[in-house]
Amino acid sequence: MISKYYKNKIALLLILFGVGGMMISCNDDEDNASDEIVLLSYGPSPILRGDEMKFIGRNLDQVTSIVFPDEVEITDFLSKESGKIVLVVPEAAVPGDIIIKTPQGDIVPKTPFDVLEPIEIESISPLELRPGATLTITGTYLNLIKQVEFSLGKVVAQDDFVSHSQTELKVVVPSDAQTGSIILSNLAEVEEELRELESEEEIAIILPSITSMSPLPVKPGNNLTITGTDLDLTAQVSFIGGASVADFESVSATELVLVVPASAEEGLIKVVAPSTVSNDSPAELTIVAPTISDISPSPIKAGNTVTITGTDLDLVTSALFGGGVEGTISTQSVTQIEVVVPVNASEDIVTLNTVAKTTTSTNPLELIDPVVNSINPASVETNADITINGVDLDLISKVIFPDGSEGQFVSQSPTELMVTVPLTATSGKLSFLTVNSFEFQSASDLDVQPADLPVISTIPSIVAVGDKMVIEGEKMQFATEVMFAGGVSATKFGLKTETLLEVYVPSNAQDGAVTLKTDLGLTTESSNVNIINPASYEALIYDDAVVGNWGDWGWGGSTVWSSTEQSFIGSSSAKKTYDGSWDAIRWHHNASSIDVSSYSNFVFLVYGGTGSGDKFVQLVVDEQWGTPYAFDVVEGEWTEVIIPIANVNGGSSTSTWTDILFQGEGGGGNFDVFFDHIGFK
Repeated sequence: MISKYYKNKIALLLILFGVGGMMISCNDDEDNASDEIVLLSYGPSPILRGDEMKFIGRNLDQVTSIVFPDEVEITDFLSKESGKIVLVVPEAAVPGDIIIKTPQGDIVPKTPFDVLEPIEIESISPLELRPGATLTITGTYLNLIKQVEFSLGKVVAQDDFVSHSQTELKVVVPSDAQTGSIILSNLAEVEEELRELESEEEIAIILPSITSMSPLPVKPGNNLTITGTDLDLTAQVSFIGGASVADFESVSATELVLVVPASAEEGLIKVVAPSTVSNDSPAELTIVAPTISDISPSPIKAGNTVTITGTDLDLVTSALFGGGVEGTISTQSVTQIEVVVPVNASEDIVTLNTVAKTTTSTNPLELIDPVVNSINPASVETNADITINGVDLDLISKVIFPDGSEGQFVSQSPTELMVTVPLTATSGKLSFLTVNSFEFQSASDLDVQPADLPVISTIPSIVAVGDKMVIEGEKMQFATEVMFAGGVSATKFGLKTETLLEVYVPSNAQDGAVTLKTDLGLTTESSNVNIINPASYEALIYDDAVVGNWGDWGWGGSTVWSSTEQSFIGSSSAKKTYDGSWDAIRWHHNASSIDVSSYSNFVFLVYGGTGSGDKFVQLVVDEQWGTPYAFDVVEGEWTEVIIPIANVNGGSSTSTWTDILFQGEGGGGNFDVFFDHIGFK
């Protein structure tokens, strides 16, 4: 076997020998007397043990012995002449000083002797073996090896070698070793001396393997017997779904018995070695499914407990009813489970789920529906209460009148349901909707008569303090009090008819719903109304006309500064006709600027003319074109726009404003927008 060197200086040393391996041993000025024993050179060095080494000099035939370190003495030379000695380097020689013994005394060469030790791998056997088996490596100078490294860095240190000599090294394969090449190292700390050899052949580590499994299907919690080879090498068995078992009931090389985890799912299983390398089973593991033999009672009232009998029901993790709703399992055994039927379950088959399986009932579970026996009184006014008597009425979630309005529940029990008749309700049969979406109708009609309570159909979404607000609807003549949000009552009224009520907005009215009250104490509420108090607007720049020393710097479509087409406060507003060119209506202070540091918001009223409904307008202050503030325009309505000053110009607004403009979007075509009462709060 040829080994691969990671770090090796042998090639360099061989080159040095070829160039000149003889070591100079004396100086030029040494005594040249003819009877003196003189060593001139020796070599090659470094040299392999067992190779021939030559010593060159004068009178060397008088040398009695040559001692190699460590005290290995040679007296038997291949040849010994006056000018040359040839000998074989002993196997026991180590690097160090050579001593030449002569009658004239010892000669120690100036250059120390060195040994060439080429570490090589000749063979590895066996090439396939189990963890825990002994791996034998043969080669040269293996006595210098300090560790053997298996694949993925699993190391066996010198202290753990089974045996260790110059030509053979034995190690036990670690339990978590993986298939791959091995690396031998002498662990030299000096870079030039470090030797690392990687084997060209890979060591195949034997893994556990599955031949068969029984029983199939298997019930979680029961034993599964696995047969195969090398199963005693198994560290764990892994299942689909993430479950695993490492504590076995019994294990041998050919058989492994384990308890199947409750969370095991169907599919291939794995036998995993300590190295984490695994083998799959040849066939899929199948799991026992529960069976259903009976479900009772049926029909049953939703919210009650149903009993399901069958086999292997202890595996059930959830029970699903019609509509996909899950019931609550109250008791459970191998042959029976009790489940609370959800109140919103519908009639359908029952589904039992386990970790690995799904089982369904053969027939749907029938549910009990509510029964209405009577409705009292049979004739009633709107906003009054009716009492519905019957059975299982607690399953009803909605009572719907013929006009589509829903009655408000006052009280509810299994036998009685009290409902308030909506103001808009009409005569006819009532519809009942249960919690599981089952719908049925009353057997008889309910006679509904309108009560003397106003019904609001339209009310302004925005109105100014002091303005006359017109409320339209039905039975307006019965309203004796109009209350604004915050408990503020109106004190001044205009016209009042059956379909119309005019009221003047009090100065302290607040945003919110408006309440109409009758002399019988009946009330009805409107949608929210935005109350505008013009007195709260300060530092106005527009109020029926431009206020202050502001110049018209606008461009594009026409601007009418005092248009009487639309106005919210006063008699006129500023009308801008946008032409789709990113044009603007613009205020520019001709003198200095306006200080906004004491205000929190920039406020104004805006009305969208024809064609403005899908458009937007944006505020730009002091020509900060890159950070506009966009706002919506509602076609056909006045709205109040409140822009926090802190958000203007991308949050970097200055304390003084010199230039204010409302810019239209580009490419949008012509549309009109009216602006009124522009200022600060």
